[in-house]
Amino acid sequence: MSDGRFEDLMSRLLDESITAEESAELIELAGQDHDRLDELRTQLAAAEMLAMSQDELRDEARFAAAVRSRYVDQFVIRLRKAISAEDAPQSFRPRQFWVWAIGIVAVVGLVASFLLTRGDSYSQVVEITELNGSLQWTGDGGVVVRDLHVGSLLRGGTLEALTADAWAQLEYRDGTQVTLSGRSSVTLSGLQQKELHLREGSLSAMVNRQPDGEQMLIHTPTAKIEVLGTQLNVDARTSVTRLTVNEGAVRVTRLVDDAVADVAAGQQIVASVDHRAKLEPFRPQKPVNHWDSLKFATTETPFGRWLPPEGKLPVRLRAGPLLIRDDNKKPVTLFVAVFAITASKSAPVVFEKGSRIRVRGRTQSAQDVVFGMSMGVPGGGFAGKFELVQPAAKMLFSDDFQVELKLKDFRPIHRARSPVGLELNFFYVFTVNADVNLELIQVQVLPPAKK
Repeated sequence: MSDGRFEDLMSRLLDESITAEESAELIELAGQDHDRLDELRTQLAAAEMLAMSQDELRDEARFAAAVRSRYVDQFVIRLRKAISAEDAPQSFRPRQFWVWAIGIVAVVGLVASFLLTRGDSYSQVVEITELNGSLQWTGDGGVVVRDLHVGSLLRGGTLEALTADAWAQLEYRDGTQVTLSGRSSVTLSGLQQKELHLREGSLSAMVNRQPDGEQMLIHTPTAKIEVLGTQLNVDARTSVTRLTVNEGAVRVTRLVDDAVADVAAGQQIVASVDHRAKLEPFRPQKPVNHWDSLKFATTETPFGRWLPPEGKLPVRLRAGPLLIRDDNKKPVTLFVAVFAITASKSAPVVFEKGSRIRVRGRTQSAQDVVFGMSMGVPGGGFAGKFELVQPAAKMLFSDDFQVELKLKDFRPIHRARSPVGLELNFFYVFTVNADVNLELIQVQVLPPAKK
């Protein structure tokens, strides 16, 4: 009989469509050729791995139990019945079956044991516990998932927050929490050691005490951050990383020259591509209630394009296009400009009751504009976001515009209910499906007006 029949029966075995008669036939064919036995063992192992990769929750413990149930409890029992039947092939010797059956059980047992024991030592499961805005997950094999929700389980892939108002809180099995906010991209390792690659953007982390020798690792374009247990904030850009440690202690290695520094609670550090700069932690300045973007114009910005001075115009930040999909999977283009307050060298900016925001800008035509703020808890952690939609009719557009925004008019997006007492991390502006050449000339945080 040709090997084609053996391959056909083996396929039926793997998809559980094999009959008792076909099981007996498979036994006979496998018992006649040791190469077929080896092939069957290989196919069973491959099937286990494939099933694991396709399992929606990728829970190895469940999968290993299913493997044992499927192959050990069902398949072997079925085969034992088959060879004990009166019409069992005489050419097949029982001793051959048991050598083969034991081999199959061994393969299944070894793989199942491997999966079970590696559940904590090999793969990390991260659960989304909070989210907002447009998010995208790229998992193993390049599968892209946009339909993320609270309770989604992630392992070994890249999470992207695509819009300025987006964020996601992730929680590891040991309770360690990581929050990604604003336009950010982080790759999560599936290995036991918590390892993240923050390519761009901002994250805050509350890291529970890690086992000795298995500290959490955060990689950015310019630094490696080693964490045993702490609360920290990281802002990563192409050429600079800014780290704030609020609890515990963190070790930072600057990639350009392998310089190392230890950062204690209450300290910050900046690691850039400039090897001439000192890699030294410093105490952040005391919070202030005012800020002016004109004093901190920079080529480093989370989103948008800096324009040089032109005539009477100073440096401006031009909104850039960003294509996303809305809740109905329809494409939406946002034109976004984002100021990173935390990336500047200013003191932390904390809102008081009565604080105001004054925005000067330019646009070619009237359009509804969304103003937004990403806030942090003073002393550490992501606090939430707030947005205000300013109708075109209220903008009083000409070529230039100036609006003064009140805190009480901003709408909270989940989390904190008021920006009062919180620290301003990012200020963003965008229009939806309308490119009106939006430019930000100046953003000011003003203290409460004196009575």
